[in-house]
Amino acid sequence: MKKIISILLMLCMVLSSFAFAFADETEENLSSRSYENFEARSEEARYVKVGLYYQTNAVDSFKINSDSGFIIAKGTSKGWTQENIRTDATELTVTVEDGAACLSDADGVIVSSLKNYVVLSAAEDPDERIVTIKSKKYRDGFTATVYGGTKLNIINYIELEHYVRGVIANEMGASYPMEALKAQAIAARSYGIKGLNNHASNGFDLCTGQHCQVYRGVSSEYQSTDTAAAETKGQVLTYDGKVVQGYYYATSGGYCMNSEDVWLNPLGYCKSRVDDFASDYKWTSTFTMEQIQEKLKNAGKSVGTVTGVQITARNDNGTARTVTIYGTNGNTTYSKSSMLSFFGCKSFVFAMSDKEFVWTSSNKTVTADPIKLYSRYTPEPVTSGETITVMNATGQMEEVSVADIRMHNGKSVYAPSCTEEGGYTDDLVTGTVYIAGNGNGHGVGMPQTSARNMANEGYTCEDILKYYYKDIEIGMLE
Repeated sequence: MKKIISILLMLCMVLSSFAFAFADETEENLSSRSYENFEARSEEARYVKVGLYYQTNAVDSFKINSDSGFIIAKGTSKGWTQENIRTDATELTVTVEDGAACLSDADGVIVSSLKNYVVLSAAEDPDERIVTIKSKKYRDGFTATVYGGTKLNIINYIELEHYVRGVIANEMGASYPMEALKAQAIAARSYGIKGLNNHASNGFDLCTGQHCQVYRGVSSEYQSTDTAAAETKGQVLTYDGKVVQGYYYATSGGYCMNSEDVWLNPLGYCKSRVDDFASDYKWTSTFTMEQIQEKLKNAGKSVGTVTGVQITARNDNGTARTVTIYGTNGNTTYSKSSMLSFFGCKSFVFAMSDKEFVWTSSNKTVTADPIKLYSRYTPEPVTSGETITVMNATGQMEEVSVADIRMHNGKSVYAPSCTEEGGYTDDLVTGTVYIAGNGNGHGVGMPQTSARNMANEGYTCEDILKYYYKDIEIGMLE
């Protein structure tokens, strides 16, 4: 039988701190568990708690490994307090005992409840503190909370700077130019700081998915991204003197969005603008009226028999604002993120038509009678005749009235008859709905491919951040 070592947590009134007592150990044996020279770093490092396995992915028990042994401490977001308890065991087991997360080694129980405590690798070099959980390596250490009375949420307790190293390459290619990676590091650090307590109900701050930021631990670290994190250590985005969330996404399609046009609250540093450094990311989607009706049914909505679909409003930059579905018994309108989700759109830069969109490789249309079209945002007179010759969706040439021309280049809608005051009304689509657009992501903040393009043109990370976040400054965490 293994010898069970019981630990009683007692409040010491004299020292005003917690101390551990081992029921069956002598003072000499207890001192062998101390590690007085272990560098706490509690004054210089911020920590975050990242949920690795939780709720439906919670586990019955798990093992954790560290070649350097472990130290158990009381942890907060500002670091941890060194406690007089250490084990040289290279493997520990966490189970649920009497409703608490219980930590044990081969000799028995070390801590009967992990509440408010963290377990760290005992490596002397802070950058060598690595633990292995379920065959995956993470920096610093872990803690656990009980879920549903019988299962465990596994939580990585990690320095903020180590966390940033584990995020960058998952959100931006490690081969991107350094100034883009540095911009990503600052945005990710800011996003992480503002996301603290996102998952407080489960005992941690951030998850590992897109809900927070994609994080995969040591396996996603690269020399380039480590350098970007190191060269921006402690740097965050600030607006009006406060740290703000560095929203980012893949590709703008030519226009960045106001935050209130995507979500609810207007943010002074996330404003609409033309993106002069955008890359093309074209996409298409197609629906029949029957498919739209089925989607409405699945969403618990009904307008009777669906008769048509129309983009009924656009934002000032030309991006789609609302789409209305008409039916024999009424209509329903989608907007913001629900609009993208319902119609499978990858960005707000899109158009709808009852004819299939045809793009040439150069995204240009060549006609026998060149025409200078204009949009509502750059009004210029039409310089051609009344009709032009164009290629239709079937590849045939036909004469089209200039007044009927509607063009969408993936970024903007063009029509010769529109005016700055009158705006542009999208056509009602009553047959198959063809959707074509440009861009990928919510459109708020920094588009990562544009950051890459700016860096390739010689812009610094500060240039990039100040271009996409209005009136921000780069500050230092206190």
